[in-house]
Amino acid sequence: MSRTTIATLLVPALLLIAALAAPAIQAGGGCHMPDGSVYTEGESTVIRMDTCSFSPTIARVPVGTSVRFLNTSTIDHAVVGRAGTFESQILSPGAEYSARFAAAGTYPFSCPLHPGMVAAIVVGGDAAAVAPAMTSTSAQTAATDTPGVDLAPLAVVGLAGLGIGAIGGAISAGAVATRRRRPID
Repeated sequence: MSRTTIATLLVPALLLIAALAAPAIQAGGGCHMPDGSVYTEGESTVIRMDTCSFSPTIARVPVGTSVRFLNTSTIDHAVVGRAGTFESQILSPGAEYSARFAAAGTYPFSCPLHPGMVAAIVVGGDAAAVAPAMTSTSAQTAATDTPGVDLAPLAVVGLAGLGIGAIGGAISAGAVATRRRRPID
């Protein structure tokens, strides 16, 4: 067996082993609390947007309450309710957005700029249903994603597989091209 053939078989195998040995992707995307903070829960009408988290993570408010989302971070954020129930523009540091919650229910929301930055507002006690009825101080827009389905981890795995396949294909093509250039003895 020639060196080229061995390299053609060995390199993709090593790349596959390296990909499988890499640390697992954390659930929820790439935005996690790096400072070791814990998720918080409490009654609050102000939700702070920090570097990679909302605080409190779960806010409890009475029906009819307006909640302020305040960007206390040094980077831009946005707030989008599940299924587009409410949505802010991009909020620069120091900016804020308010939404009024007119019906009891649980309102999950996230920052679309930072996957994994998620939280929820529970309106009217221990409501468990996702409530669609509410008003906000900015224009409403429809969501473009599928509610409840997080495809980010699958996308990362798919892109990693595509990259490994492309590298392996390039190495194989290079080996074939090198073999064809050799003079026949």
